[in-house]
Amino acid sequence: MDLLDLIIEYHKDKERQGPGSKYADAFLYKYNHTDNVIDFIEEVKIEADMYNRFKDYYSYVFYIAKKK
Repeated sequence: MDLLDLIIEYHKDKERQGPGSKYADAFLYKYNHTDNVIDFIEEVKIEADMYNRFKDYYSYVFYIAKKK
């Protein structure tokens, strides 16, 4: 699974299950703790930590599109 597919799948599943580290752990399990999934989840955790520390000062929106 390439990185774009991984990002799309993560956010699609997360919308159904809600935020939290429990979901990140479930996502790691779902994809057998492969290296690219581990790296991706580490980045997600860093981003979540940054947001939690500085959420009073910024916000953002991003869009992901994939041509079929």
